[in-house]
Amino acid sequence: MNKRILHALLAVILAVVAVPAWAGSFYRLNGMLDVRDDAVVFTTDDCRVFSLEISAGEAKKYDGQLVQIDGVAKDAIQLTKLSVKAVRPFEKRIEIKDPQPYKGFQKPAQIIKLSEKEAVVKNVRWSRLKEKNAAGETEFAWRTVKIRPDLLEASYFIKKPFPPEWLAAHCLMLFTFKKGGMIDENGNESKGLVLSIEAYQRKDQNYSLKEGLKKTFGIVWLLTTWEDYAAETCHFDTKKLIAYPIKFSAEQSQKLLLESVRQAGVNRSGEFYHTTRNNCTNNLLVLMNKVGDKKLRFWTIPSMIYNVRATMPTMVPKYLQGKGLIGKELPAVTAENFFADPSQIFR
Repeated sequence: MNKRILHALLAVILAVVAVPAWAGSFYRLNGMLDVRDDAVVFTTDDCRVFSLEISAGEAKKYDGQLVQIDGVAKDAIQLTKLSVKAVRPFEKRIEIKDPQPYKGFQKPAQIIKLSEKEAVVKNVRWSRLKEKNAAGETEFAWRTVKIRPDLLEASYFIKKPFPPEWLAAHCLMLFTFKKGGMIDENGNESKGLVLSIEAYQRKDQNYSLKEGLKKTFGIVWLLTTWEDYAAETCHFDTKKLIAYPIKFSAEQSQKLLLESVRQAGVNRSGEFYHTTRNNCTNNLLVLMNKVGDKKLRFWTIPSMIYNVRATMPTMVPKYLQGKGLIGKELPAVTAENFFADPSQIFR
């Protein structure tokens, strides 16, 4: 094992087992603080509203003023209340100097309609375009997609290993559909919707486990077609996908689908990705925990030591199997079979 990988491993282990400076979804936001009779309210510069947990003295000091706050939400789907860690006057706010645009393969979804019968979602990554742009960068087709939960066929928890595979992996969810279940505005059909929660990277950034431990990256809940994600992973990147069926009832699976879409459309500006606290994997478990009957354990010692089995991608499948929430490992999706219908691969 080379020194770079060893250092990254040690950093991740320390981040998981050590007492955290923050646990949950970390935010840095600009806006106005307002002290009311029964609450302290914070309104961001893009009109989002949060309830703050903050000392009375600090709240009164900044009442009615523009400030920047550092705060933590309990998790990535319970974002209305923030526990405040720091407040600074607006003129002393921390800013990114001349931020670069985000990379072209990531884009937040936008919810146009969401009900038990139908979801209409803008900014679903549909496929890679053949021609690169003027800067020589790969571009993608982004489509508006209509989804029918009643035509949901199956749902899967998926692991994407990358070197060193005993340590590192990315996790995602796949929802597959019967005919007519997922169609774009041009009438094109996809067999499945992928939810991939990722570090939101600007053009001058590259993800690493070590950089993910800092306040380096935003976070994006990316929606893509199965065909697109499988091709990007297995054909263009020569990696593999390992699927496990999610053992929910039909009703629970539909709720999981709708909650995944809903959360993908949440405005997460100011939220930070974290390699172990707010990552690709533990947020999937937060979703499953909300919908499923069996509750997952996120802490070994509450608010002190995080349960590594609930956040480390290489450990999570075994933990979920032990809880009876996912089934056995299915045949791998590889460069030899990624183009096939998922129902044919996952037999």
